[in-house]
Amino acid sequence: MRSSTIFILIFLLACIYSIYQNRYHVNIVSLLTILLGVKTAELTILKLVLDTSSSYVIFSSFFLVDIPAIVLIALRVPLCRFIEFKRRGKLEDKNRFVVTNADLLVGKIYITYCIINLLALIEHAFRHLEDFGFPADAEYTIFLYENFRVIWSYYEYVKHTLNIIEFIAVFATISSYMRSERILKA
Repeated sequence: MRSSTIFILIFLLACIYSIYQNRYHVNIVSLLTILLGVKTAELTILKLVLDTSSSYVIFSSFFLVDIPAIVLIALRVPLCRFIEFKRRGKLEDKNRFVVTNADLLVGKIYITYCIINLLALIEHAFRHLEDFGFPADAEYTIFLYENFRVIWSYYEYVKHTLNIIEFIAVFATISSYMRSERILKA
């Protein structure tokens, strides 16, 4: 857990550095600000909640942090336009806020985070069926699921790998490719 805290702190510094490098690109700055808030929430959860909690709380809290992150990333463009409209009373440039390649990449990373956390939560629930009042005469079924550890065995490795991919994506926002607009067709 200590390595996760250190990684998140390094990630926060990388976000701040990337925000500075992209200070004239409002789309990237708004995306990185969302990531900064999400990682700060994760750091808060790591420090306050996870020191004394069960695996149910760990997996569900990370899942519940990642869901709003996906929503914020997906709705970043309309939210930025709404905030600018409320601040200035009008939209100066309709094409100022657009979906970038970085939005799509980071969105896919957070969807993967959600899937992994949800699978880990479901697997943990299967391994502890007796907590849900599963009948005591079905010991064989409980025994089958008790040793089911597909995600549990690799959860930390998968989570760290996704963290590294996200870290690379944050540093990649400095490149012009990640800043470029992505035209989405309905």
